[in-house]
Amino acid sequence: MRPEEPERRDARGAPTPGGAPRRRRVNNREVVLEEIRARAPISRVELSGIVGLTPAAITSIARRLIAEGLVTESGHSESTGGKRRVLLEINAASRYALGAQLTADSATIVVEGLGGAVVGRSRFRHGVDGPAASTTRVAQAAAELLSSLGLRPESIVGFGVAVPGGLDASRDVVLDSRVLPEWAGFRLRNALEDAARVPVRLYNDGAAAAAGEAWGGAAGKDSRLLLIQMDRGIGGGIVLDGAPLGGRLGRPGEIGHVVVDPAGQLCRCGGRGCLEAVAAPAAVEQSYAALAGRRLAMNRVAALALRNDPAALAAVQASADAMSQAVLGAANLLDLDHVILAGSGFGSAVSIYIETIQRRLDTAFLGRHAHPVAVRESLTMRDAAAVGAAEMVLKEQVSQQASSL
Repeated sequence: MRPEEPERRDARGAPTPGGAPRRRRVNNREVVLEEIRARAPISRVELSGIVGLTPAAITSIARRLIAEGLVTESGHSESTGGKRRVLLEINAASRYALGAQLTADSATIVVEGLGGAVVGRSRFRHGVDGPAASTTRVAQAAAELLSSLGLRPESIVGFGVAVPGGLDASRDVVLDSRVLPEWAGFRLRNALEDAARVPVRLYNDGAAAAAGEAWGGAAGKDSRLLLIQMDRGIGGGIVLDGAPLGGRLGRPGEIGHVVVDPAGQLCRCGGRGCLEAVAAPAAVEQSYAALAGRRLAMNRVAALALRNDPAALAAVQASADAMSQAVLGAANLLDLDHVILAGSGFGSAVSIYIETIQRRLDTAFLGRHAHPVAVRESLTMRDAAAVGAAEMVLKEQVSQQASSL
């Protein structure tokens, strides 16, 4: 893990110019904590070999992490003829984080433990009364979820909120969101902190989902991955060698606005023939209506496509073909290892998208003879961004605590 310095700020607390923050020196306690989290149960001797620190240094760090409650001893390894080694693992019940994912008309809230397991989730509809009322409802739902799980407020280290759109440099204001246009300029972080009484961090939904997959999914910590988030729109997030990309607006990986058809429909971003305009659920619904003479919601079209309904299959396949074209370009540009699909917009037809994208990569990816690119659906398909936001808060807060030990 290679944590970064906090952003440099002036006397008023505003970020100073200079782009992305500089990297600081890696803290050994953070590295050890992350290795325990990723590989537990693991012995001190194994950690020494992986991290490259002396056994005495590992023992000292482990002692301090145990004293802080972040790590616990969990038994012994099997005997290989000598003394059995004490195993370490994360104390999953010592810290928790809330994560939320906001879409145009619904919100998902999860609670994740330090070990990476989601211990509770809640979904509800929101948005009809504007951002202020929705924020109050999110805070109430979070409190109800924590109460139902019997969790103490002091065990919550933070609340990560994933939103579709751009964020300002200090992560407290939604700059723009084509999915949630009325939220533009709304000081979401301040409002939610006041309502929920817990520290809040804002993340772009695609970036959060990608980070969650890299750290807690099956892709692996050193992978290079692109996550595509499709709900009403199409967004994404990028992780290179285990490090999520940030960007000035917090949303690199906007694959939905890669042009796949220069003569295609006008996109709401102002471009023409963007992937979102060509392949998002609204485009699939429109295509199906033109072929079948009736309009159905994306989930219905997806279900019909799986039953080989000609019009539905043609509409979904056209969307998948366009997405495979955009993904191929990203794979060649970034030399990807993994492509992950997430979000409710794929519906039950996600298998069609996976097969189409995989086929395109298997036949046209420039690096296919050196290594394949694996395409799969997210382990947390519908709420990947909420899980990723909670994961990011946990890593950030716990890493800071480990650094201060």
